[in-house]
Amino acid sequence: MAPQGFTVVPIQLTLVAAEFQAMAHELNQVLDGLAVPAHQASGLFGQLPAAHTALARYEEVTQAAVEGLRKVALALDEDVGSGLRVTAANYLGTEEANTFG
Repeated sequence: MAPQGFTVVPIQLTLVAAEFQAMAHELNQVLDGLAVPAHQASGLFGQLPAAHTALARYEEVTQAAVEGLRKVALALDEDVGSGLRVTAANYLGTEEANTFG
């Protein structure tokens, strides 16, 4: 009869955690590049009065997008990546307790 339940390989969880955390780091690097030009776009929409409103809206939307994506990066890093690492450590701890009990 086959064993019931599932098997966890903690090292695999740790490797997946590292991948998620690397993705978060890469996303933050891209966002660093996006955030700077948005603030330096003074002549982007021209000099007419409506351009000032358009520029302000552009900066507002860009900032909101960057902030939202930074939250995604934080979730990838802290929630997913760190969570997987904690889960792997918990499985190892349980395995050791059951082995050396």
